[in-house]
Amino acid sequence: MENEKIEIKKWQRFQDYYRLSMSQKTLKEYSSIIKLIEEGKLEIKSKSRYLQTLAAIKKAGRAGIEIDYKPEWHKREKRRVKTVQDKIITREQLKQILQNVPRTDKGKELKFAIELSFYSGLRLSEILNLNQSDIKCNDSIKLSVKGKGTGRIAFLPLNFKDKIAGFKGFTITMPYVEQAFTRIVKKLKIKTTFHGLRHSFATHMLERGVSITKVQKLLGHADITTTAIYLHCTEEVDENMRALGY
Repeated sequence: MENEKIEIKKWQRFQDYYRLSMSQKTLKEYSSIIKLIEEGKLEIKSKSRYLQTLAAIKKAGRAGIEIDYKPEWHKREKRRVKTVQDKIITREQLKQILQNVPRTDKGKELKFAIELSFYSGLRLSEILNLNQSDIKCNDSIKLSVKGKGTGRIAFLPLNFKDKIAGFKGFTITMPYVEQAFTRIVKKLKIKTTFHGLRHSFATHMLERGVSITKVQKLLGHADITTTAIYLHCTEEVDENMRALGY
């Protein structure tokens, strides 16, 4: 009850302070925002609401009323999440893509590059920079990745053992991969990009219970907020990943 009195007092003090210097409409709106903040019920779903909240907190401060609240508006973040979600593909769609890869020497490399990204989360540039010495195969398949910033370890499912046998590196180029991949998905009417394979890997890992810190490490993200769009990871193969065949 005591807390309720304090909460009421804050927005009432705001009204008393600005009663003669603020229009009734604005005063009512700002008071309502402060009350919702105090009750933990404020929702910010638009830029205008975000700006109103900033103004209300600033006005309260000038009246000597401390409001311990930092408004956030994530429209850009929501757009990014939707962009990522739109590019995620299923294993069935992956199968369709692989079936439509050209049956040429370049096509064989392209097929392997696509599988690598979908099952390890590597960026295209990281895939094309892989060489034979970067792949270690024992009780797990480890990939030494030279990516952005410091290097990291990624993994492949154990059923890739036969596919990596004799691997000596890629000869295909980034433009070739991107153009060929775009042609294939356009033909199949699948709305994704090569980078969407990386998004798919992260999302599928998260859905299967791999932690977000682990996925962060597997993807090579410096900031976990980037990974928060999908998942987590470590440099070791844990029980969750072993259950997935890694």
